[in-house]
Amino acid sequence: SVPALIRLLRDPVADVRKQAAWALGQIEDPASATVLEGALRDENTDVRKQSAWALGQLSLRRVPPGLLVSFDDSNAEVRKTAAWAAGQIEDPAAILGLTKLLSDADRDVQKNALWALGQIDDPRAMEGVTRLLRSNDAELRRMAAEALGRDH
Repeated sequence: SVPALIRLLRDPVADVRKQAAWALGQIEDPASATVLEGALRDENTDVRKQSAWALGQLSLRRVPPGLLVSFDDSNAEVRKTAAWAAGQIEDPAAILGLTKLLSDADRDVQKNALWALGQIDDPRAMEGVTRLLRSNDAELRRMAAEALGRDH
């Protein structure tokens, strides 16, 4: 079914493309990573968001470059989901982009970036996290403390 779902990522109907991305994430076949990465450039926000989610489901060892580009997406939901996916992948290559997301205007994007940094077993991931210990937002301070205390 993977080849058929990959073809559906080019369907003219956005909801079909979104469902195809979801199904590819559910199947968890790493062979679909390249096409899902391409779908991160889709014109439809929901397709981009679902593609980022699907990439996080694939048990990848390396964060796809397109996912890092999604950290700059115009839509906060896409940025938030891309941060989550990067945390699932746990690749230190995402540290710089995730650290930048700690200053995002959207609080949920910040929270997902903070969580993702806490998932990455690399001391560089904690540099940005320590900055949030001085945040005015109590939940962000709590999450930063939790990320710093996580035993990798």
